[in-house]
Amino acid sequence: MSSTLMINTLGGKTGSKPYKRRILVVEDEEDAANVFKTLIETGGNFEVDIALDGKKALDMQRIGRYDLVLLDIIMPIMDGIETLKVLKENPEVYGTPIVLMLTNLTGEMAEESVKKYKADGYIVKIDTEPEKLLQKIKDALPEKVESQLGKTATAVTPVKPAG
Repeated sequence: MSSTLMINTLGGKTGSKPYKRRILVVEDEEDAANVFKTLIETGGNFEVDIALDGKKALDMQRIGRYDLVLLDIIMPIMDGIETLKVLKENPEVYGTPIVLMLTNLTGEMAEESVKKYKADGYIVKIDTEPEKLLQKIKDALPEKVESQLGKTATAVTPVKPAG
């Protein structure tokens, strides 16, 4: 008989909740943002917040330091490309979150945009099934991450009982 022990490396105590990876969804369409939030939170051990434009996203990242940012490209006030540029050029202010672009582009066009703007990857909004969205997020986040708040986070690890 084996059991799984939850480890929270933030406090170093066994038996507590594991660290929730923090994700910021930056999407100007509020309904779409809420769908992403619900899918992500119900599909994994994630804490998700929403910003409706790039300027708000930068403020939230500066204060909250998210592990991963899902960033729409076309938005009012400050678009995703400009937001990404500011994030990447100022790691001392915003940390170094993993950034996945939310786009309606597909194939080579999407891949070229990712390379050109130095994003960590992309998600095609119109075609993405919930399972694929979650897998793409999980694949982008390493097993162990240095959280943006400066604490080490470890995924839930199965532990065999002694004896």
